[in-house]
Amino acid sequence: MQQNRKNTRLIQSFHELMSLLHIQNPPEMWGKNWEKAIALYNGNQQLYFLRNEYFTEANRYFKLNEEKSAAFYHALELIRGREDLITLVWLWKCLLYEENSSADAYDVENWPLPEVAMGPVVQMFPLIVAVSNLPSLIENYKMRGIPESILFDTLSDIGIIMEESRKRTGVWGIENFLLGWLLNHFQGRLFRIGRLQFMPKKYDQRFSVYRHLNTRKVIALKSERRLTDNADFVKGCPITPLGKVLQKTVTISLAEWEAVLIHGDTMLDVHIPRGDKLEYNQLVESYRSAIAIYSKLFPEQQFKGFICHTWMFDPLLQEILPEDSNLVKFQRDYYLYELFDDDSVFQTVFVSKPEDLQTLPEETSLQRAIKSQVLSGKQMRSAAGFLLFDDLYSGPTYYQKNQGEVQSLLEACE
Repeated sequence: MQQNRKNTRLIQSFHELMSLLHIQNPPEMWGKNWEKAIALYNGNQQLYFLRNEYFTEANRYFKLNEEKSAAFYHALELIRGREDLITLVWLWKCLLYEENSSADAYDVENWPLPEVAMGPVVQMFPLIVAVSNLPSLIENYKMRGIPESILFDTLSDIGIIMEESRKRTGVWGIENFLLGWLLNHFQGRLFRIGRLQFMPKKYDQRFSVYRHLNTRKVIALKSERRLTDNADFVKGCPITPLGKVLQKTVTISLAEWEAVLIHGDTMLDVHIPRGDKLEYNQLVESYRSAIAIYSKLFPEQQFKGFICHTWMFDPLLQEILPEDSNLVKFQRDYYLYELFDDDSVFQTVFVSKPEDLQTLPEETSLQRAIKSQVLSGKQMRSAAGFLLFDDLYSGPTYYQKNQGEVQSLLEACE
């Protein structure tokens, strides 16, 4: 390779680089950090991630098949052959990993790709940047005492995401919004523990959750506030466990109810990777393992519970799927607090949403059930919900079934 024979020269002018790559209107953040990135470059040893040997070793963790691996080798060879691509990949790596920044900080989803220079393999560019941080990630796991098995499980997402992206675009690689997602993996924020993925998240919702000291029932109140004339009472609109905000204000006494989830608390954000079946027993085991592992990794944090936003929480699924469906069981363990009108179910279950819904595939029972609903005019939604640690061992469907109907919650508040 060229960088083994002589030291690779980076393009020294930002404007020249953009011109060579035919990138117009580059992000302002690129220009602001340009000189710093160039100053950090000391030679070929920092371009280790562009070597075939690096990817071959890294693939011990990714376990990509021959076709996916070939896409990596092809893109790496193309980048190594052009100083402008090498310079751009170095700039991206510096921005995302040298400062250990989040994707949101730089609006990665809207970063332009070097399409003219790389053609049909351009979507491999953000993926090559993403996996460049593997050595630091491995060291991070060792220092924190995280089992290597969790590292292997977490990085299995690479192949899954490549498959998803190819179904949408027809080529190997990833879209930029998936680069932002993978930063969570390679910066050590997200871990796959068993069937599920988890990462810490500050609770930022505009409602609080209270538990009755005697009955142990839970109620979520939106727009709650302390009464000015009596600070021992809180007033707000109840949210049912199926995510409906009731247009009725109730008042609860803090002598009988305690706040168990408030703005600023720390939760574990739950994500469901594709691939394996969603076996309910595996979900429960993932929850229990995550509680133990995160308590050890972050002893200074007091995690309150799990939080999740997914199309799998659409309450309509409880009506159209069998009672013993693992997806239904998964949903019913959560207290749903907000519903969203979006098309995420189409992206996940059908790959995309066609203009003619009649053409939706019917290869699985889930596809058939959802297609029947949308053809009848019903709107599919996603939803967000929480599962408090203290309620994990209260049995399945604690909120949505064992809690009783909404009226019982209201009666408890009177």
